[in-house]
Amino acid sequence: MKFDSITFDPDKKEFVAILSNFAQKYSLLLLDFQENEIEKATKLAYEICSCLELNDESARVFCASKLLRLKNETWLEDQEQPFTKEKFIETLELESILAFSDGSFSLYFDDNDIFWGHCIVVDVENSVLLDANLAG
Repeated sequence: MKFDSITFDPDKKEFVAILSNFAQKYSLLLLDFQENEIEKATKLAYEICSCLELNDESARVFCASKLLRLKNETWLEDQEQPFTKEKFIETLELESILAFSDGSFSLYFDDNDIFWGHCIVVDVENSVLLDANLAG
């Protein structure tokens, strides 16, 4: 994961950073910052980049550990085979990241219809994966 750029959106009063991983680009929204806190926001963006580089697979495994049972017990469509842990993990795609000035952040994964189009959100604090939930 690589940090590409950061800008302040005065209309929304948030920083927007762009991260990339090969050809993929991701938006990192940094909330609760003042416009003059670009150094603090940039430092957090770099920390999140490093965390993702080391923990992207761990976040996916964490999602599977929290949500695979729910998928297989409640969200299977007619004739759909239960998901394996491996299939669940490889199906997830990181979409974006939402961060706060206290350093906590949430990873938003596209579920590719595992949960019929709901987004999977993983909450992270101090580089610790706290929880994974469905949203949207």
